[in-house]
Amino acid sequence: MIFYGLFCIPALYIALHLVPKVGSNRTMGIASICQAIFLGLLITLPSHHWPLFSLSALAAWVNSLYYPAFHANFAVSRTPDKAGRQLSYIYTVMAVASAVAPAVGGILATVFNIKLVYGIGAGIFLVAAIPMFWGRKGFQPPDFKLARLKHTNIKPDLSAYGGWAIVETTEEVVWPIIIFLIVSSYASIGL
Repeated sequence: MIFYGLFCIPALYIALHLVPKVGSNRTMGIASICQAIFLGLLITLPSHHWPLFSLSALAAWVNSLYYPAFHANFAVSRTPDKAGRQLSYIYTVMAVASAVAPAVGGILATVFNIKLVYGIGAGIFLVAAIPMFWGRKGFQPPDFKLARLKHTNIKPDLSAYGGWAIVETTEEVVWPIIIFLIVSSYASIGL
């Protein structure tokens, strides 16, 4: 986590400069390609013995490139009066995928091997990156004025987002520990 945090700092700086120049979609496409490379490194880890800090660094680059671009894209393309509904659809799809994917991946990894699961994942990320390079180049940020924000009741939003960030970070740290220390087979990961 230390290397991850250290590599996030320059990656976020680059992402914040990359989104206005090449566009949010292209930046997300670059992140998807980096994620496929990350999975490729995991596949070849037993034979090539990659340093673990390099995996941390690449994971930091993936998240630091993808999420600012995603949020910039969402801020521009969302319908202001339907933002809550749009977010609930996104999180519903993510929750369903988070429930189904570990079970399917665990069964595939048990029947075949974990390298196949990583290979399928890398292929999905590469295919998903292709349409992200189409469309307009550059990014026109929305007309944003800090004075127009409603500052009257921001505490519930801050506490909700802070709680969400704690849950997400805990899942990123605790989930791998559970997999390696407690779970006896890949199939039992999703069950």
